[in-house]
Amino acid sequence: MLTTVEWSHRIAPMNDTRLWYRSFCLVVVVFFLVLSAGRAALAQRPFLVTERATPTSKGEYKIQSSLSLGRHSASRQITALELDVRHGPLYDLEVGIQAPYLFAEEGDAHENQVGDLLLRTKIRFLRGREANPLSIAGQIVVKIPSAGRDDILKTTGEADVGLFGLASKGWDALTTHANMGYVFLGNPVGGEKADELRYALGLEIRTADPLLSWIGELFGSAQIGDPTSTGPWQLMGGVVYQAEDDIALDASAAFGLTREAPDFMVNLGVTYLLPGRR
Repeated sequence: MLTTVEWSHRIAPMNDTRLWYRSFCLVVVVFFLVLSAGRAALAQRPFLVTERATPTSKGEYKIQSSLSLGRHSASRQITALELDVRHGPLYDLEVGIQAPYLFAEEGDAHENQVGDLLLRTKIRFLRGREANPLSIAGQIVVKIPSAGRDDILKTTGEADVGLFGLASKGWDALTTHANMGYVFLGNPVGGEKADELRYALGLEIRTADPLLSWIGELFGSAQIGDPTSTGPWQLMGGVVYQAEDDIALDASAAFGLTREAPDFMVNLGVTYLLPGRR
């Protein structure tokens, strides 16, 4: 924890503009924290699904909040609020929890409640260096069925477990992230859900403005043992603005590429990095 002297030293040099930016962003973060969080997607902002192979630094906390608006069909819409908290307890290790709150509409039916919780553990096996900027990590994701079974929210009431391989590499202004994973899906009573393979490719492109970056993402899944299923594939594009060293804002839009995917999604997010003890 920073002492009063250290806090004074950090805050004093700020000009009015930087102080306004910080205050505004913190208000947005607190707003999302109070409302809780969004749809149970496997995501690390600014992406919707893609995870970086680089874990949160030792001692740091990363707080990610988002608002997502999606149309899944002419009669079905989902609005999701999401809170994702991550911590680096050790070097090359990250743990986290994601808590969702969902608002769903399907025809004349309406439903809103806390969604399923996600617990994550990420371990980095290879740390990228200047000569070879490639990082490789593994991740375990466990879904806690806190939402129960709900036909409108499309929750199963069963636990799922996902095992993922993550890779990240940088080339000058471009950084790429590739994910592949296998998800063991719990089968609800009277139902039979096939396990899934999930894929994701994320791109980060730095612009001439050091505070602004473009992002792109392609992600989808396929059911194991069903060669006829194309799975829900989506394409996303957006922008990230680094408002402060420890605060980033992002906005993006995603479009479905297959019949199983949502028609479109609009996403707004905030990432706040809370440094560890210095």
